[in-house]
Amino acid sequence: MHMSKLLQSIIGPVCVIAFLFLGWITQATWKPWLIPAKGNPDEVKKDAPPDGAEVIKLSAHAYANLKLIVKEIEPTTYWRKLSIPGSVVDRPGYSDRAITAPIAGVVTHVTAVPGKVFRAGEELFRLRLASDSFQASQMELFKSVREFDITRRERKRLETIPAGSVPVTRFLELQYQEERLSVLLQAHRQDLRTRQLTEEQIAGIEQKAQFVTEVVIRMPERSNKLQHNGKEHGSPQTPTMSVVYDVQELKVKLDDFVQAGQTLAYLADHQHLYIEGRALKHETKWIAEAAQLGHPVEVIFGEDNDGTPVDFLNGLSIEFMGTTMDAGRLTLPVYIPFANPMKAHERQGKSYRTGLYRPGQKAMVRIGVEKHDGVFVLPIAAVAREGPDAYVFKQNGNTFVRKAATILHEDSESLVIANNGAILAGQFVAHNAGAALNRALKAAQSGGGGHHHHD
Repeated sequence: MHMSKLLQSIIGPVCVIAFLFLGWITQATWKPWLIPAKGNPDEVKKDAPPDGAEVIKLSAHAYANLKLIVKEIEPTTYWRKLSIPGSVVDRPGYSDRAITAPIAGVVTHVTAVPGKVFRAGEELFRLRLASDSFQASQMELFKSVREFDITRRERKRLETIPAGSVPVTRFLELQYQEERLSVLLQAHRQDLRTRQLTEEQIAGIEQKAQFVTEVVIRMPERSNKLQHNGKEHGSPQTPTMSVVYDVQELKVKLDDFVQAGQTLAYLADHQHLYIEGRALKHETKWIAEAAQLGHPVEVIFGEDNDGTPVDFLNGLSIEFMGTTMDAGRLTLPVYIPFANPMKAHERQGKSYRTGLYRPGQKAMVRIGVEKHDGVFVLPIAAVAREGPDAYVFKQNGNTFVRKAATILHEDSESLVIANNGAILAGQFVAHNAGAALNRALKAAQSGGGGHHHHD
């Protein structure tokens, strides 16, 4: 009796423990029957947003109406820029060139009209000679040629006489005279070349006594070397399309008598120019550092009505800063050299290349003063703001997830977003309509629910 009660007291707990153990090891079989699964985790979309995320789902119509631009983002380097006003100016010593009279004379023809452009070798002026020295130089050249010919013929004649009949000293005398006359010929020829006579005219004087009474002053050749920061830069030209000079100022008129060396006109060479920026006193510290370290500079020429730059140059650097402050504007000049882009056109059947930018043209100079590495740069329209908070919208399949963003810097065109893990490299982010997406999300949230569909 006592044994039966003892067995009953032991068997009961053992059966309960065995039942619980059996249930635990078979839970994978019976649990789905009792607790229906909400979904197979393996079948959940990989782009499903995490729980609690602020998500908006757009219809195809809403996507098209917003004209969404979605692009992949990658870390980049951004320069915070200091903007100062500027203008295009000439390069002293390079941009201006004076045309002077090589000899004294009277102006008989003027082609160098202000506003016209000329290529090397084209005619600018004609002068009727009134220089005694020029006439004397032509006469001396002609006489030296005749004397040289006489001396050479005499030496050849004596060479035909039997040896010993003519003293050796006579041959040496003729040889020395030929050498002396040869040097005089070279000197007279060079003198006439400097007076802008052509080789054909010089040959006419030597051979036919065709003395020049009028000289044509032509456009000189351009120097293809330009010193910049201690280095020489070439400016190659093509044979069929020449870079030209502009006539800026005419200093004489018809029938004027001019002396040798007198200025006839001023020409402008706009192939290499300066951008002159005007910096306030408190900005000079940043600019001096940028000039010393070679920070990048870009120049914007004009803007459209919507603020879009019309044209710009980049990859520039500051060459030097001025030392004298403008008394009226309290600014210091900053000089940025640049090679003027050339544009081609034709005049009277000839091809020319002229500079795209002109002195006096206004510009905006942007100087890099602070560098940000490994950041995301987005357009201003990509970011939605709510008080001090800023958000961007990351594409996740056919939905957009709102992500908080930390703004490091902003300018008139773009925002610099910190690469702090809120958004990651390689993700696709909306580059516009950020405010519209944020309004749609707030409107959907006010209607209740979790993930929202918005049309």
